[in-house]
Amino acid sequence: MNFRSHSKNEVRDAIANGDQAWALDTATGDDDVLIGELGAVTRDILDHFEREELPEGWELTRIEAEWLV
Repeated sequence: MNFRSHSKNEVRDAIANGDQAWALDTATGDDDVLIGELGAVTRDILDHFEREELPEGWELTRIEAEWLV
């Protein structure tokens, strides 16, 4: 997991506070971990990359707290 937008500790704290966190897996090396509701995170990604939809092969996976141990 690449922590570009938020540190591992920020993500861990967000999950502990009831927020959602998502791992973005791309085929282009732009992987990241983002905090927020799925819709908001998706819109942020689309805006950042100036896209209308996520490219084929890009996936968002919800992160569980156990993954960050």
